[in-house]
Amino acid sequence: MKLSEEFILSQPIDSYKKLSYPLIFFAIFNAFYAFVDIFWAGILGNEALVVVGLCSPLLLIILTIGLSIGQGTNAVISRFLGANDIKNASNTFIHGMLFSGIISILLPLIGIPFLEDIFHLMNINYQNINLLNQYMIPLLIFSFIFIFNHILSECIQSEGDSKRPTYYIILGNIINLILCPIFIFVLKLEV
Repeated sequence: MKLSEEFILSQPIDSYKKLSYPLIFFAIFNAFYAFVDIFWAGILGNEALVVVGLCSPLLLIILTIGLSIGQGTNAVISRFLGANDIKNASNTFIHGMLFSGIISILLPLIGIPFLEDIFHLMNINYQNINLLNQYMIPLLIFSFIFIFNHILSECIQSEGDSKRPTYYIILGNIINLILCPIFIFVLKLEV
């Protein structure tokens, strides 16, 4: 839903609610991803819970990278849209997507070879380093999903539409709820 400038200026409290409530749900469902992983890992046992917990900071870094690129792109697009400069707003979107693509390629290329060094820097002396690698390598390879999810959500929000990205996050988490047990228990991929 796009809010007009006159609605925002004449009814700031109502416009604040219309913009903030979907963003609150967006944040809750975005955080829900970790709870789903912990739930399914808990069924596997303590070792799986330890791995998910130890790798959570690295997942948070990946999510933060995507969110930071998305919010920066959102701010610039919003400024251009406010000035009715559609050409530069589109150009900013393209540059944000390109930058996200480059980061999505660099993360696994840099992260995977140095993953054990990163664990040592984090002072993780876990005896089963292979299990940590099994969990983190797919997250690094598919980090583009997290990054592009955030940039696309933020770009949609830059147009004043905060409901659609919330629906996408909810849908993504529902898919996560469905696919986790399939990958863990049916396909025997464990964590």
